[in-house]
Amino acid sequence: MPSKLTRENCEAIFREFAKDFRKHNKSLPDTEIVIVGGGSILLNYTFREITSDFDAISTAQTAVRESAIRVAEKYNLPDDWINDDFAKTVSYSDRLREVSKHFRTYNNGSLEIRTVNAEYLIAMKLMSHREYKHDLSDIVGILHDEQAHGNRITADKVFSAVDYLYGDSCKLRDDLAEDVRAWCGMDRHALEEEYRRMNDVEYATRTEVIRISAENESMHRKKTIDEIIKEAEQKAKQSTKDKTTIPPKPSLDELIKEAEKKAAKKAGKTSWDNDIGSRER
Repeated sequence: MPSKLTRENCEAIFREFAKDFRKHNKSLPDTEIVIVGGGSILLNYTFREITSDFDAISTAQTAVRESAIRVAEKYNLPDDWINDDFAKTVSYSDRLREVSKHFRTYNNGSLEIRTVNAEYLIAMKLMSHREYKHDLSDIVGILHDEQAHGNRITADKVFSAVDYLYGDSCKLRDDLAEDVRAWCGMDRHALEEEYRRMNDVEYATRTEVIRISAENESMHRKKTIDEIIKEAEQKAKQSTKDKTTIPPKPSLDELIKEAEKKAAKKAGKTSWDNDIGSRER
């Protein structure tokens, strides 16, 4: 079974990737790789410990893909552990490189890793807003971590980021815009509670999607994927409302402190998501 990309192993993997890239691409000019999505969350925030791949765009996409395949064999990773598949989705924008920030350089500065974060990563998540994935809880997690570091992201900043990346033609749904206003107005404690609630809904929705999809195979009139997702979301939200007791969970700050200690010791794995399974993308 292929390995996963974690906060603990990604630095070693990037160093090996940079070494291979330099060996096979000596004639290439300086190269940039811009990482978004779950990979950016893994690199920039504390609530993600694992991702299945790095969504990325590059100035040398073919060379990046070839080096990724060679490194994948050494670390038992899938061949597409770095890929640009997201460029075919609604969350892509030609302006992502422009709003990205420097993360790290390798090969004496000739290879630069950049990431999209803060309100621009939130804008990307809003464009995706898949309730059976982790898009919405990721938004809450980003807001919490940014606030913890003194950067309180306002709703106006988020809406401006959406407009800048996607233009006026991509208007957010009214209910989603209201959610953004509510989340941006929360303090860290409220964001912790909202993060847990969103995780519960997303996990239940994902479970329902799997169950309904399995049932759908034996139906005479098969449901569309949109019908399956809508039904799953409704049942998931109802099931979370019907819960009378929720097992106690440590606070977000407690989990962050625990993760930081373990990272410093380079031992074990900690995630906000230990109670719901590993999170990917």
